[in-house]
Amino acid sequence: MHSIAHFIRTHKVGICLMLIGAGIGIVGGAFGKTAAVIAGVLCFFAGISVLFLPSRKPEELLKSRTLKLANELFDFLRKQGPEPPNPLSHRVGSEADQRQVFNAYFDWKKVTYFKYMAEFKDRVVKIDYELAAEGIFTKLERREIDPSETSQEVDLKKIAETLLLVGTQIPEKKNLLLRRN
Repeated sequence: MHSIAHFIRTHKVGICLMLIGAGIGIVGGAFGKTAAVIAGVLCFFAGISVLFLPSRKPEELLKSRTLKLANELFDFLRKQGPEPPNPLSHRVGSEADQRQVFNAYFDWKKVTYFKYMAEFKDRVVKIDYELAAEGIFTKLERREIDPSETSQEVDLKKIAETLLLVGTQIPEKKNLLLRRN
């Protein structure tokens, strides 16, 4: 549960309106001013209504969002399992063995590519632009973070490592707050 101090910090406007309204109403009532009493009551109830507005969560810092995305990419890679050996540089066994190695490798690459495109590409491209807008450049090329469908090639480890490195180098005191849609 949140403390009373937290409630007061997060609901300052509503509490202030209520107190101002109560003060206006009491002072107006003491001097027999009906308009002041009405204004005080309206202000008091406006304060109550503000208290019940949903509170917004503070936007995450660019640094924490960059690090979070890097960690999500690393988690995704762990779930995918290790990359199978490249069949073009690892030719051993019979033709059937080579076909199995070939299929395992390219299936892994294809699944990784399509999952990246579906779950991460838009967020990686967006955070790359946000970083660049703040003068922080990842040095990832556009084709690396937004690969074409013809190549179906994505180096998730490189992207994750780069975001992790860049994210750890963003200074805390710069306090980069950027809006998320």
